[in-house]
Amino acid sequence: MNMTHATSQPRWNPWPVGIVAFFACFITLTAVFIVLSTRQRTDLVAPDYYERELRYQEQIDRAERTRLAGLTAKVDYEAVGDRLVIALPEAHGLAHPKGRVLLYRPAAAEMDREIALEVDGQGRQSVDASQLPEGPWNVRVEWALGTAEFSSQQRVIIKRGLETEP
Repeated sequence: MNMTHATSQPRWNPWPVGIVAFFACFITLTAVFIVLSTRQRTDLVAPDYYERELRYQEQIDRAERTRLAGLTAKVDYEAVGDRLVIALPEAHGLAHPKGRVLLYRPAAAEMDREIALEVDGQGRQSVDASQLPEGPWNVRVEWALGTAEFSSQQRVIIKRGLETEP
């Protein structure tokens, strides 16, 4: 048997380098994910969350009273005037009730607003929306007639640039 032994150099094995590179990338990406997730803002609750929780049952009672009476406050965004128009039920609007309008911006607590409810003789109120950023807003209207308190909530989307010329 005649065998020729060729002297060959040992081949380079990529596995050790690949394993080290994989773990290095994994650790780096995990660290980047942790840093980015800790810097993400999560304003999903108000700063006085616990106080609001204690008053929440009162809000549930107002909303239930409003629902049982078949009442609702209507809120519309009018792009032409860049305003929110709030309309109370006719019988309540004529009585000039006292109350407030709460504008909640989902996931951005610093943008929340509270406005006094001041309806005209037809039970309507116009609110300037030019300072409100575009996007979704939860609008809650709370009003009282005598000792009975009512509450109605609606979602409104502010979208500018939709005006049409006559």
